[in-house]
Amino acid sequence: MLRITGMIGLGAVLSLALVVLLILAAGASQPMSQGPEAAEARRAAFAETFEQLWPDYAGRLPDPAGRFTMRHQHHGFIDGVAVVDFELQDDELPLPPLIIAAGGSNGGFWLGGPGWFPSRQYLGAMLMRSGFSIRSIAHFGGRPLPDWFGEGSLPPRLMEGSLDAIAHVVRDARGTRGAQRRCIGFIGVSKGGELTLLLAGYGEELSGGDGPLMDAAVAVVPSHVVNQSPARTLLIRSSWSMGGEPLEFVRYPWLSPHIPGALMRDYPSVLALSHQLLSQEAAVARAEIPAERAAMPVLLQGAVRDHMWPSAEMSRAAMARAGRLNPGHALEYLEYDLDHFLTSHPEPILDAAAFLYERLRQAAEDGRCEADFRPPGGVDAEPSRDLASG
Repeated sequence: MLRITGMIGLGAVLSLALVVLLILAAGASQPMSQGPEAAEARRAAFAETFEQLWPDYAGRLPDPAGRFTMRHQHHGFIDGVAVVDFELQDDELPLPPLIIAAGGSNGGFWLGGPGWFPSRQYLGAMLMRSGFSIRSIAHFGGRPLPDWFGEGSLPPRLMEGSLDAIAHVVRDARGTRGAQRRCIGFIGVSKGGELTLLLAGYGEELSGGDGPLMDAAVAVVPSHVVNQSPARTLLIRSSWSMGGEPLEFVRYPWLSPHIPGALMRDYPSVLALSHQLLSQEAAVARAEIPAERAAMPVLLQGAVRDHMWPSAEMSRAAMARAGRLNPGHALEYLEYDLDHFLTSHPEPILDAAAFLYERLRQAAEDGRCEADFRPPGGVDAEPSRDLASG
């Protein structure tokens, strides 16, 4: 018995040492570039598919043909969150609706940022040509901010990230451009999709009693539960906190055979680890996000061939929970036979833009917020090839 115990102890120590080495190696590794030829092929495929799809959306969105004018109007920190505002400049739209964009577990800015404007991103271009301004946020990680951004820095990892701070950013957006209650949409991808559902579900607590936190939201390839922090450390922490307290979360199984591969960014291992995490039924039940409480329309977008985590399965779980607990919930769900990177494909982008346009426009017409909107493009509107080139 002593010998067996000693062997188990030695095995645990060796496993822990291997995990530490893999953490260090993973932290030093960088994603591989696919080269200009692959990028050009993706742009061409995007353009072809976009033009095929556009007739189905022409009556739901403003005509995206032609260029738009925007101005990098503001940057700085709000409650520790880095913010960059890209405001649409259009005499016919004195107050465009504003979309707040949050990225995934890589951190940093997603749609736009210092030296990286949303016109270079498919979704950013679609939103701005539809008459939206964009507020891009970074609350952890990413590259160091440039000197001109001002004093301050971001935490290097997402660990107990403050929902209160991000809600402060959303509330601040209400009064931008001289508005009393500007129409605000929120879109988050992957880990940002998890964040989107949290902000929607806990919106009443986070809004300070001032009505819905935002007016519409899109959660792209989200999780329906709070996950363990994705930080590559030996600390076991929640990804999110609220009111100064960490939210209940689902832990990664430390002795999983998939951890070494996941730390090295091997996609099959990452997906297998996610499935193993979700198999912990009691922990999942405690960490489910109460998205059914959302006081605003929320669109979930799941990917059937998601290679990072089972976003379609998790989105369906969120919808099932909402159906049980609040049959009159405001959630909608669209599913795609695509991979994790949904915003690299035209159909999810068009669906997200149309959802935000229609729901925010309705909110403005109902007097729940204020903004000016371009009219839909009409059935004869031609799509812009330039959009597909980013």
